[in-house]
Amino acid sequence: MKNNIFKTAQAFILLILVSFNLFAQPGRSWSFGGKYHAFIHTASAPLTVRMSGAAMLGELSFVSRVGGVAFHAIATPASDFYVASNLRIDYMRYKLDGQRLRIINNYDTVYASIPDWQLIPIIKYADNDYNSCVSLFGPKSDSDHFDIVYHSSFQNTLLGMRILQADMALMDTKTHWELPTFNYDTPLGLNERKPSRASSQQAASQIDRILKQYTFASWVLTDENISFSIKNRNIEFHGTPYYHFWITNIESDLIKYNKMRTKAMNDYTLKKGEDVLNNDVSKLKTLREKIETEKEKVIAVTAANDAMKNKFNLLLDFNKPVYTAILNTSHYAALFRYIKDKKPIVWSNILSEIRYVDVKPSVETPTYLPKN
Repeated sequence: MKNNIFKTAQAFILLILVSFNLFAQPGRSWSFGGKYHAFIHTASAPLTVRMSGAAMLGELSFVSRVGGVAFHAIATPASDFYVASNLRIDYMRYKLDGQRLRIINNYDTVYASIPDWQLIPIIKYADNDYNSCVSLFGPKSDSDHFDIVYHSSFQNTLLGMRILQADMALMDTKTHWELPTFNYDTPLGLNERKPSRASSQQAASQIDRILKQYTFASWVLTDENISFSIKNRNIEFHGTPYYHFWITNIESDLIKYNKMRTKAMNDYTLKKGEDVLNNDVSKLKTLREKIETEKEKVIAVTAANDAMKNKFNLLLDFNKPVYTAILNTSHYAALFRYIKDKKPIVWSNILSEIRYVDVKPSVETPTYLPKN
């Protein structure tokens, strides 16, 4: 009997050591400011959720699966821009990286400033019917950890890492102004530089001051109303991504319930009158009955949304590499969806041109993020 107990204990200890090695060995995890560690583990299936319009932000079936990033906009030409019949895009392999996307509109030719490590995944993403990018609410999420899932075009790409960090950023702005490290190294894409500590921390403080005023359960980083124009060998976009904050009615009521219960306990401790205590008990009972019977639905935290919606420059100050990548993903995906819809032959050609392009740097994206 003792021998069996000893063998069981040995096996349990071995399991702990193996698990620790799997998750903690150098090179198997990403570190965010030394505080959060996201581990490379067996990945769930790619994220296959379509956002078919802003109305889906009010649907629990959507936000509970995409507590993350989803860009659904299809760009429209700016009101003062004429779209010529010869509008087209090409991938110019012989050009320098960062100048390979050629856009032609009549006699105006643009070589867009977007590097391959962003451009190639965005083209593949825009070609897909699913437009949700990253979510922490994968099928294996539980009370202890988030299961990180990616659109197939962003899994194991540096752009996927940047999009993931944009989703995580508001969890802890004191940490997420820094880029994550992998095996003690900070992978950077072409044209990227590490954020400036001073300006990033100042922006983080401003974001914190705004968000501490509101109560929300989660958010979706999304976009809408993206327009473009081509003038003087330059492409301009209008419209920026934004965070949509939400909470369910039950979560909101539970917060109210806990506040009311705390008040009731304080009233009892302070020996308030019988009328006050009876009133506390009655309100608690009414709210508890409401919570137990109501159907769960999503509530937009409108005040928080309004406070942050036009603050994209603040986000760029907070973490320029991350939010530059986010801006490019939203803008160019919207443009490519327009091209795909209006110029299907042009779109088919660029898909052929980028088919065998090898995107660098190559990274392994994490899939396991402990909640504590």
